[in-house]
Amino acid sequence: MKTKDYCDNMTAELSGLKSKMDSVVGKFDRAPSDDKKWVIDEVNELHRITSELDNRIKGLKRECV
Repeated sequence: MKTKDYCDNMTAELSGLKSKMDSVVGKFDRAPSDDKKWVIDEVNELHRITSELDNRIKGLKRECV
């Protein structure tokens, strides 16, 4: 497999995962505050993970030209 193909495949895979994570996080973010108070640490961790996925996607796009 060529490097460009690998980078494109990884970018697509991570982008798909990030899209799914964004959907889940969005549902938590729209939930009433009383419902979120029990899972706030987990929701914050999901935000951290989506941010890390975004950074990795940007890195792949930047490095795999």
